[in-house]
Amino acid sequence: MRLGDLLLESRDAQVDLTTLCGEAAVHVDQVVQLGIHHISPRLVREVRDAGFDEFSLDEIIELGIHHVSPEFVTAVRATGMPAGLSDIVEMGIHHVNADFIRQVHDLGFTSVTPGQIMDLRIHHADAAYLQQMRALLGDVSLENLVDMRIHNVTPEFVTSIEELGLGTINPDLWQDFRIHGVTVEFAAAITELGFSDFAADKLADMRIHGVTAEFAAKMQQSDPHITLNEVIERAIAGEMV
Repeated sequence: MRLGDLLLESRDAQVDLTTLCGEAAVHVDQVVQLGIHHISPRLVREVRDAGFDEFSLDEIIELGIHHVSPEFVTAVRATGMPAGLSDIVEMGIHHVNADFIRQVHDLGFTSVTPGQIMDLRIHHADAAYLQQMRALLGDVSLENLVDMRIHNVTPEFVTSIEELGLGTINPDLWQDFRIHGVTVEFAAAITELGFSDFAADKLADMRIHGVTAEFAAKMQQSDPHITLNEVIERAIAGEMV
């Protein structure tokens, strides 16, 4: 459709749209977008009915571009989430629907923000993941759960590590395990060596400095009283080479 045709088709709607959105004028590029995406004053009225009193014409255009319906806007608003119209457009883009928001609320995250709920979707942290991780780790924040999902800290990994009896492991350390390549096999091998100063956080330190289970066992064979800190120090000094 030519620009002239779009202008003529949208001419009757311009006054209503301008008035409803509280803007002084509609620019030519906005008129083009209105025509391309078949945006009418009805959409603006429906958005108002959903509870929005103030919004821009550009926000209405974004709704049309991304096929975010007034029904979707109403459903998200009904969850009680304090989301602006632009937030709801982003939720539509990332397939965050009202059902998912309610699932997250039901898990106790009643103050979840639009940004957090979108992070969950983007990183594939669904309600089942949140529920399993909280059952294993207790009162973990949403930010920690998103970060753990990003670094592939799975319920299976947590369960396998916890079976080694390493004590309480904080959320940051779970991420460090994954970031630095602490596997279940590595953790089990070091645990079995029985170092007197063993602590879970030293597993990450060992991997950072390239300490293998074989090197740790070799150092222990040569000195049965050696500590894990000394093993790490010797690796840093180059004795693994």
